[in-house]
Amino acid sequence: MIFPGTGAVILIGSTSAGDTIRIQRFLVRNGYPHRLIDTDREETADDLLGY
Repeated sequence: MIFPGTGAVILIGSTSAGDTIRIQRFLVRNGYPHRLIDTDREETADDLLGY
């Protein structure tokens, strides 16, 4: 999920999920600023996802 105006990618997902790890590695490898919100640990993830 990308939120405009934040200046970086906000990656929302479980740190134990393969897709989350793969996307995060891509962002790091290519120097994209990002923030990871772990759905297993952060309560704010539910608010952002609308649950």
